[in-house]
Amino acid sequence: MRLFLIASLILAVGASTELEQWETFKQTYGKSYKSIAEEEKRFTIFKENVEHIAKHHEKYKNGESTFTMEINEFADMTDGEYNALFTFQPIGSFKDEYGLKNVANVRNLPTSVDWRKKGAVSELVRSTGGCGASWAFSATAAVEAQLYIKKGNLTLLSPQDLIDCANATFGNHGCYEGSAINAFNYIRRFGIVSEKQYGYEARQGACRQRGVGVRISGFTKIPSYDEQSLLIAAATIGPVSVAIDASSLKFYRSGIIDNYSGCRSEFRYLNFEAIIVAYDADSWTLKNCWGPYWGENGYFRLQRNTNTCGVALRAAYPVL
Repeated sequence: MRLFLIASLILAVGASTELEQWETFKQTYGKSYKSIAEEEKRFTIFKENVEHIAKHHEKYKNGESTFTMEINEFADMTDGEYNALFTFQPIGSFKDEYGLKNVANVRNLPTSVDWRKKGAVSELVRSTGGCGASWAFSATAAVEAQLYIKKGNLTLLSPQDLIDCANATFGNHGCYEGSAINAFNYIRRFGIVSEKQYGYEARQGACRQRGVGVRISGFTKIPSYDEQSLLIAAATIGPVSVAIDASSLKFYRSGIIDNYSGCRSEFRYLNFEAIIVAYDADSWTLKNCWGPYWGENGYFRLQRNTNTCGVALRAAYPVL
């Protein structure tokens, strides 16, 4: 049903009235507003965003952009409101002291790798459901991948375990801010249990009693700004957790986001975490946590070798 509604919404972009688009949007994403005044405000913002998407579509048709946009759940939000959903978890620059310098001279790397095809990435694309804990989803996906690569078992692990238990003591703040690095440090000490044992609630609660689950021995930080080391890790080790500026993801539908998209490539703008699961000559493919109907079936692509959206600033992977 949801897929049908989204298809209807895409078709509605060409509808004769903005009101038809608006009604389809509200039905698709279950939107309701507390007052007529609030709905009028949101409708005005929606119309501005639809116009922005239409202008971008013309740029794409003219070869001036490398990715497409569509109306999605953020279409009734201003850019400021969208960006306020994400907060920066400050961590300094990573230096070349964590192990990858020993393999930096690797030659003959594959021109493309896709860990999904190797079975190391769950087919399930989970959704944060309004909880801004992308860091927890990135960290769990990275550990899941290493478990599969090393032991042959793909087990869904629990982001909720991290949201509740890898708390302020570890530098994380539930649905508001955190980092995969801090999550890895927690998993190293206390482990993480499965999704089945500790289900997702889309909010931070008290840490529940649970077993040790899966532990890691540590994690490797990839030197900041070093996309060659990032490539080596993505080619030879497995999926890599990364922090990015999410501003260009707002209406993303498909294609390759580049540095002309409006996203920024500086530390102070890193506000979101995802996981690199594949690459080719032109792009990184990253798994998001906004469900399977967003982007390219829950994934998006960033241009390689340009530190697009800060992808090479804060990258790391767990070590079992």
